[in-house]
Amino acid sequence: MRQIVTFLTLLAGCSQAGFLQDYSLKQLLEIINRQGQPPTPQSRYKVPQECYSAIFRWKKGPPNYKDILNKGEEWTDASFPPESSSIRWPDKSDNDMLSAASVATWKRLQKLYPFGTMFGTEGCDHDIAQGSVGDCYYLAGVGSISQNSTNIEKIFINPERNNAGLFAVNVWVRGIPSVIVVDDWFPYMTSYRGLFGAKAGLDESLWGPILEKVWAKLNGNYENINGGMMNEPYKLLSNVKTKSYKMVNVNTTVLWQLISDARSKNFLISTWTEGGNDQQKCNYSIPCGHAFTLYQAKELTNTVTNVKYHIYQVKNPWRSDADYSGSWRDNSTMWSIDGNTFAQQVNLTQSNDGYYWLNETEMLDGFAGFQISPYFSSWTHSWFNKEDDDGLKSTYLISLNQTTPMTITIDLYDRRMFAYGCKTLNTVAKIKIKQGTVTIAQSTFWDYWEGGWIDYTTTPLAAGNYSIEVTIEWQFKDLRDYTLTIYAPYQIAIIDNSTKLQSQREKHDLKFTPTSQKWNNKVMNQRVQAPTQEYTFTGNLTADLIGARNSTGLGYKGADWYYSFNKTVAYNSTRDELVYYIGTNNTFIEINITISVWTLNTQFEFTGNKASQCKLSKPGYWEFLECNCILNAYKGNNECGISMIGVKGGLVPYFALNKYGSI
Repeated sequence: MRQIVTFLTLLAGCSQAGFLQDYSLKQLLEIINRQGQPPTPQSRYKVPQECYSAIFRWKKGPPNYKDILNKGEEWTDASFPPESSSIRWPDKSDNDMLSAASVATWKRLQKLYPFGTMFGTEGCDHDIAQGSVGDCYYLAGVGSISQNSTNIEKIFINPERNNAGLFAVNVWVRGIPSVIVVDDWFPYMTSYRGLFGAKAGLDESLWGPILEKVWAKLNGNYENINGGMMNEPYKLLSNVKTKSYKMVNVNTTVLWQLISDARSKNFLISTWTEGGNDQQKCNYSIPCGHAFTLYQAKELTNTVTNVKYHIYQVKNPWRSDADYSGSWRDNSTMWSIDGNTFAQQVNLTQSNDGYYWLNETEMLDGFAGFQISPYFSSWTHSWFNKEDDDGLKSTYLISLNQTTPMTITIDLYDRRMFAYGCKTLNTVAKIKIKQGTVTIAQSTFWDYWEGGWIDYTTTPLAAGNYSIEVTIEWQFKDLRDYTLTIYAPYQIAIIDNSTKLQSQREKHDLKFTPTSQKWNNKVMNQRVQAPTQEYTFTGNLTADLIGARNSTGLGYKGADWYYSFNKTVAYNSTRDELVYYIGTNNTFIEINITISVWTLNTQFEFTGNKASQCKLSKPGYWEFLECNCILNAYKGNNECGISMIGVKGGLVPYFALNKYGSI
């Protein structure tokens, strides 16, 4: 018995908690922060903002990211540049929700998090944190996928930090394996000193903001990813289909059966609250019109009364649950009722981390519905790409030599890939599965957020020869392309009955490691450690400048930047020797410092260019030595040092801080 599933509902845009409440204040603060700065020059990037611009950008394919990474020079994506066109297209917009970001500055993610890594140190399943973009649906769906960190890690082609600031990601677009490449420029709001969009993980994992930017680029801009449902990230990152259920159509028994079974199979599950504004509160003070990841379904047994409790764990992508008032909230007595250890059984953490626990009645009352996507890590995709379709019936042939579970689907362009106002009519697709002349399954669906699909995952399709008939009723301004996809445990050849062309095999790009120097993180090791070796000064200034660098005689003071020096040593009866170092521990701080000293009979060596960076003058009786250090660890110059010999008792250096700031 096959199931035919169509998409039912859509979440409105959902933003970061509290963002809209002080929208005008934040916008004013941004304007104030920019006063006194030079006006923004006219963009040097020419980004098309037409109906099909996002689709054509995808069709063009990614840049040669391997060459860019191997070159190792800082790269900016001219097709999705760090400017307002990547936030919104004013002439193709139905709201001004993201207009506040038009005054955002853009900063490189790797510089904002100089010690962050792609996946952090604590796994991926706790990393999601929504910003001020209304894409709770997307981040909740991504959160489901990230419960198994491998699902996220395998998406990234080059997961290591790199000097180009480029990240290539394997995704699925219209059912076709694709690569989306983004740079590490991100909109940043100085008023609250944070990223405008998704945040980094608490362990400074970077993959969350990057995957959000991939979605924004694919669909034109950040504003165009406001509002949606969780099946969209499931399709993008895993190419699996989704069943939608409304709470009004299930009871507690069915709810438990569906969700506990799905969790036992590691399917992707998410849930959402009834419409409205996410600044409003629904039952149990859960935000309305909002999406959540459904993490766990647990059965707990009271050892005293033998009562069984079915409880569910969901996560708010805001990474906050402070207002939640359900019976299984963090500080509830239910966790220890009758002396039970329920908190330990579910590894409860009492913190404002976005996790809610609810009983089965609260699930039905608190949420509007849920989605389940059957995901099988060992399955593969077979797909046939049809472009410039004429709207007539097309027939495809498949042959099975064994009973096979599978899904069969038609994928059209996601409607949000069209600029706002360009796709107003629904495209209708019809699919039939036949054995001989007998129709054994059929479905009619439209392209409004989710394509239809035929489900043979629970009742596999028997061995035999089958035909698949596809007819698309194209609308005005449609791009007449579609993909027929079969998701099954093994590759299945799909043959166009008219052209005899065969389906393409699933193919994503493999992991890639650049040949260029890895990310410049050597500054992490430059700080003077607690040295254990003694150093005996030789009077050779070049040798002493190198040899004394890690000696026990060095003092040390500083944090982001530091200065380090030895106790003055006697060179002879009339002269002393001193070494002095200034450096930075922060890869993204630029420092301009002048080291100065009054002395007599001066000899010195300097780690930089003595001729251009140092000056020795004699304005009076004393000589005046000054050397200028420009520290920019991102470019490799993270420390400078000077060794000098001068009049006894006269080597007292000091420094002047000329510039200190982020680069």
